[in-house]
Amino acid sequence: MSLVHPHSIVDPSAVIADDVTVGPWSHIGPGCTIGSGTTIGPHVCIHKNTKIGCHNTVHAFASIGGNPQVSDYKQEDVSTLTVGDRNVFHEYVTINRGCCIRGSGKTVIGSDNLFQVSSHVAHDCLIGNHVIFGNSSAVAGHVKISDFVILGAWVGVHQFCEVGNGSFLTHSAMVTQDILPFLIVAGNKARVRGINVEGLKRRAVSQADLSVIKRVYKSAYIQKMPQNELISLVKDLLDEGHELLRPMLDMLQLTKRGFLR
Repeated sequence: MSLVHPHSIVDPSAVIADDVTVGPWSHIGPGCTIGSGTTIGPHVCIHKNTKIGCHNTVHAFASIGGNPQVSDYKQEDVSTLTVGDRNVFHEYVTINRGCCIRGSGKTVIGSDNLFQVSSHVAHDCLIGNHVIFGNSSAVAGHVKISDFVILGAWVGVHQFCEVGNGSFLTHSAMVTQDILPFLIVAGNKARVRGINVEGLKRRAVSQADLSVIKRVYKSAYIQKMPQNELISLVKDLLDEGHELLRPMLDMLQLTKRGFLR
C-alpha cells in the first residue's frame, strides 16, 4: 500500500504504485500515474495528466506537470507530461505540460536526469536521458535537449532550439540557435568555445571517433565550411562507419533556427 501522508491529497483517479511515498502537504492531481519506487517529498504538486515512471525523486516545493505558461492557454484536458525513470527533481523545479494550441500537447522527459534547484522546462519540450539542469537553468517551449547534455547554472535556451548530444552549456550561456553535438558553449550571447572532449572521454568514445569529431569541428568552426558542404562531409564520414555523427547530420538537415557558429 502506498505511503501517503494523511495531510496530502491524492485525486481518486490517480494511479499510484504500492511502494510510492508521498510526504505531507503534497497534491497529486487527476489522471496522474506514479510508478514503483518513486518518492514525492513535502509540499509537492503533481498536476493533472502527469505520468511519472519508476524510482524518481521529487523534492519539496517542486511543481511537476503544471499548466503551460502561455497567455492564450485554455484548460485543456488532453495535454500531458510524461517522465521516465530514475530522475531527480530538486526544490522549486517547475515542469510544464504540453500545450495543444501551440504544439503537440506533450512534454516528454527521459530517464536518469538531474534537475537542480529552480530549473525550468517549458511546454512541449523533449528532454533526453542523462541530462543535467544546473540551478535556475531554463528552456523555453518546444526545445529539444538530447542525451548527455549539461546545462550550467542560469543557462537559458530560446524556444524551438535544439541542443545536440553531449554538449556542455557553461553557466549563464544564452542560446538562441541550435547547438551541434559534442560542443562547449559559453557566453551571453552564446558562442562555441570548443569540443567537450572530457565528456566524450567519460563516455568511452573511441580515439577514431574523437578524431572525426575534431575534423568536423575544424571544418565548421575554423574553416567556416558552408552548411551544404558540411552536410556532404558528415554524410561521407557516416558512410565510413562513424555512426556517432548521425544526430549531427539530422540536425544540419532539419534545423529551423540555424546552428550556432
